[in-house]
Amino acid sequence: MLIINYYIILISLCLKYAFGRTILNAVAMTEDGNNQAYTPFIQEFNDYAEKNNLDVTLKLNLLTKENSTGTFNDFGSLVEALLKKKTQKYDLYFYDNMYTHIYGPYLLDVKDLLPDNHVNMYNKKFIGQTCYYNDELVGLPLTLTYSVFYSNKDLLDKYNKTIPKTWDELIETGQYILEREKNENKDLIVYNGLFDSVDTQLGLSTIYEFIYSCRESVDAPFPEMTSETALNALKKMKELKEKIASGIKYSIYIYLNIIIFNIFNSNNNNNNNNNNNNNNNNSNEIFYTGGDYFVSKLFDKNAIFLTYWIFYSNYLEDSVYEMSSLPGLKEGISSSIVAGFNLGIGRNIKKENINGAVEALRYLTSKEGQLKFAEKCQIISGIEEFYDDEEFCKGVDCKLFKSLQPIPRPSSIAKNFQEYSEKYTKNIYDYLFGNEAPEVVLQKVIDLTKIYTVSLSTEDSSAGLVILIVNILLSVLMLLSLFFLFIQKYEPYFKFLTKPFWVSLILGVVIFLNIGTTKIGKVTNFSCHLYPVFLTYGFTLSLIPILYKLIINFHEKN
Repeated sequence: MLIINYYIILISLCLKYAFGRTILNAVAMTEDGNNQAYTPFIQEFNDYAEKNNLDVTLKLNLLTKENSTGTFNDFGSLVEALLKKKTQKYDLYFYDNMYTHIYGPYLLDVKDLLPDNHVNMYNKKFIGQTCYYNDELVGLPLTLTYSVFYSNKDLLDKYNKTIPKTWDELIETGQYILEREKNENKDLIVYNGLFDSVDTQLGLSTIYEFIYSCRESVDAPFPEMTSETALNALKKMKELKEKIASGIKYSIYIYLNIIIFNIFNSNNNNNNNNNNNNNNNNSNEIFYTGGDYFVSKLFDKNAIFLTYWIFYSNYLEDSVYEMSSLPGLKEGISSSIVAGFNLGIGRNIKKENINGAVEALRYLTSKEGQLKFAEKCQIISGIEEFYDDEEFCKGVDCKLFKSLQPIPRPSSIAKNFQEYSEKYTKNIYDYLFGNEAPEVVLQKVIDLTKIYTVSLSTEDSSAGLVILIVNILLSVLMLLSLFFLFIQKYEPYFKFLTKPFWVSLILGVVIFLNIGTTKIGKVTNFSCHLYPVFLTYGFTLSLIPILYKLIINFHEKN
């Protein structure tokens, strides 16, 4: 009898699972399948659903190097393709928040599906930049990461120095320690700032956060690239590079251009100075090398200062490095690039799956769903209240997180952010590691996204204003010339056409003359339609009188 009861229970559970449960499919990608937070999150939700009798099961489709041949950028394209096809294969998407502007049109707006107090747990400015698309809430942060500053506490304590608060302090402290350590430790470097190669986005992130750290005040927005602030930031960046790299004259960036851009045609001039260049190359690599170099320095301890993504505290328990916010141009002003992964729902999800998907999104981004992982330092949560909780802060460096002044990557500035990132970084590197003027490279960066128009503003050019003034003057003169038609002594000179035809001719020429004014200013639907109207009426009114004269003078017989 007991066996029969067990059998009935088993059959009931199978029937419930088969006919009563909603299966939600989620997709994510990770570089390391053995070290990722998605699987624990999925299991956490399924446990929660089981305990609360929710007929929902979340299934994860995890793409890794082992089961796919694509890169992270390929994954971004794959998700975009799936969303554009309006496929119902996946219900939930774990995606890098830099893709919000791309995926946004194809993700469900959950603003009215989640409680206001749930969304308000997150920093409004941050989610406004990384989770909203055209005023639609298309996702919420699942986990975040920040760029931070690493200081070698052993060396700082040895020379009674403190963690620098400004870039000038970094230069001064770094040079001071290096001068006293150079005989004992020839491998010691002052600073590696994560200025990675142009084909990664680390270089852009580093440049972007450096410029942001040079803003005028804590609450100031990111400086305009045309501003004096941005110019001073670039100059400070180059000063930092030159002073901590012993005044480099030869740039490894030029060498990289040989491989990447093929713009360096001859190496003959370098052959005469190989010995000097080798020393300079090594120094420049210190400033230029990216992530792999950071990891090596983290373990060999041969760096005074480093910049990299945040490491969880348990990885730094035996390390000599202490994390803090980046220095700034002024004390109290800092910056930190914030990245992370959002969780969103496909806009084309089946109607019967919406409630389950919203519940999964709500729970995984709630205090209850995130607390356990955040306490164990498995994720960095975007819920601000956690960092004010004394109990929570016993195991988490809340002081560090509250000191950060984050800014997201400018991924929405261009449709193809990877291409934009490469060109942006290359242009800035042409100044940092080359001989381009800072004003020139900043203008090149502006030109990557700026759409130029012929306008009345003289900020970029006075051409638009000059064209308009000339057109107005000529138009007025031509219209005034019509008065000669009504002066008796000049009538003999206008017998070729009747007065109405002269008026038609002049009006047509004036309209034709002003066709160019429809192109002044921002292109609008009105100006686009006005152009053919001017063209048609101007051409017609100016030619009808001439055609009329030709027709009436045409021979009736040959």
